[in-house]
Amino acid sequence: MISILIGAVLAQMMASVFLLYQLSRVRNMVDQARVELRQTKEQMRAELADVREISTTMAQQAGQVTAETLESLKTQLEATRRDARGTDGKKREQAEKKAAGLERDIATVKEQLKSQDQKLAAASEEAIKANTEVAATKSEVGKLSSDVDSVKTGLSSTNSEIEKQGAELKRVKGDLSQQSSLIATSANEVASLRALGERDIFEFRVSKDNKFYRVGPVQMSFMIKLKGVDTNKSRYSVEVVMFNDKPIEKKDKTVNEPLQFSIARQQFLELVVYEIQKNVIVGYLSAPKAQQAR
Repeated sequence: MISILIGAVLAQMMASVFLLYQLSRVRNMVDQARVELRQTKEQMRAELADVREISTTMAQQAGQVTAETLESLKTQLEATRRDARGTDGKKREQAEKKAAGLERDIATVKEQLKSQDQKLAAASEEAIKANTEVAATKSEVGKLSSDVDSVKTGLSSTNSEIEKQGAELKRVKGDLSQQSSLIATSANEVASLRALGERDIFEFRVSKDNKFYRVGPVQMSFMIKLKGVDTNKSRYSVEVVMFNDKPIEKKDKTVNEPLQFSIARQQFLELVVYEIQKNVIVGYLSAPKAQQAR
């Protein structure tokens, strides 16, 4: 029995250790992601600074072209057109050709300005893309942080379950003053007790109708008759026959009190009633695993 209990505790400890390993692993991932995010942020800042510098330079260049080149070309164009109006023949033809060339130069400068605008737009897109990548990295770090919280919750749940099992299943003195096995005080706890696998558990529901009810396997021949119930004081009295021997009377017993029946050296059958209703008792019989008959 002690070996099984130790095994159960070790299993819970192994589960806790595994969750701690997972928590450490996820924490390392989060730390690495944070380092990468910091590096990405620094890289993005440098790239954005370059973009701003390029944008400023291009804007200055564009302003300079606009202020000087275009104005100069327009001035020359206006002067050429005036010359063309004031001359005749061959000189007018030459002035018109020069005006046409200046118009082409102006168109070229405008194309250059358009190209610069496109480059500025591309730089803005790169900046937006960089910000998007930073946001995506932040989202990934947030997801990893959420995983850490989930692992912490799982670890807390496991520890709570260990504490819960320890609180639910207790050892108390039986009516023969012997230390009992683990006892259950509800139907849910009976399921937990059975899951431990330390002893065979046989549940029963016995009514007060002057009849014996069989509990457990036939070869055990364990019979219970309910003699009386006091629901106000949570007490009851029963008569028990086992292995076809003489009846054994247990009077004025309380709820959750283990009734012990010796079957061998340091071995007991234990009867526990955890619920009393009007003329009805509900509980279970606990027997050693290897003891099905005397």
